[in-house]
Amino acid sequence: MQRLEPAGPGIIDLGALTPPVLFFGGPYSNLHATAALIGRATDLGIPPSSCICTGDIVAYGAHPRETAEAIRDFGCHVVRGNCEEAFAARTDDCGCGFSEGSRCDVLSAQWMDHAQRRLSAEI
Repeated sequence: MQRLEPAGPGIIDLGALTPPVLFFGGPYSNLHATAALIGRATDLGIPPSSCICTGDIVAYGAHPRETAEAIRDFGCHVVRGNCEEAFAARTDDCGCGFSEGSRCDVLSAQWMDHAQRRLSAEI
């Protein structure tokens, strides 16, 4: 795969993309859905270079490491989402701004802990 150079701070110019282009987002650690999406892209003849994931690869689902590996191995472009930012900073909060003590805040802390224990620096 061609190495792309930043066009500015944190920006990479993908150039002109030839249709069809597949945009997808929020795999959320759902390995089965991610595998199905990759399979469908392959069936449709859409190369990874024409696929863009809008981030949040790892989140609420059961398979954070495996989902991250599947996306990495697929080789598509990925936009850094708030979850990627949180993992890079090693925070215990996904950065969604949930009200403290709310159901979403509690669940977010639980899945962040689950995912951080399963991820490594390479992923």
